[in-house]
Amino acid sequence: AYARARGLVWREDGSNRDDAYARNRLRRHWLPGLAEDFNPRLLQHLGHLAEALRRDAEWIEGQVAREAERRFHAEDGWLWIDAKEWEALPEALARRLARLALRRAGRGRDVSRAHLARMRAFLRDGRSGTAIELPGGLSRAREGERFRLGPVPPRSRVFPGGGC
Repeated sequence: AYARARGLVWREDGSNRDDAYARNRLRRHWLPGLAEDFNPRLLQHLGHLAEALRRDAEWIEGQVAREAERRFHAEDGWLWIDAKEWEALPEALARRLARLALRRAGRGRDVSRAHLARMRAFLRDGRSGTAIELPGGLSRAREGERFRLGPVPPRSRVFPGGGC
């Protein structure tokens, strides 16, 4: 109905019929049974929940953008992050800021929950002069009252015989 009202042409992705994907098994087999046997209004309730989450996400992203504007700035190929009061940030905001910092450094895709937890811990507790390496060749280092996020600095290599 949405597509028709806007003159859009429907296109069916062939993978939507393949039960090899968990999303399809859930949508085609599990949810209809729940709606019939458990709660006939289940899909309606899930739709309301999804809409509420979308509205919350819009608000949260505004908070993240304001905090990033206050804390982040780019300089000389590095993303610099204000180190003050990370421990006071709500975990949800700190996690989203950490992910945004990685995205701005070009590496937000290959990051796991474990990497984000490690980053948050470093942002909260990292001492000046310390660093951690992250996926994708990134490094985060604390320098005084700010963090530097960018490429891992090249290490000096010693080769036998002094050659390169």
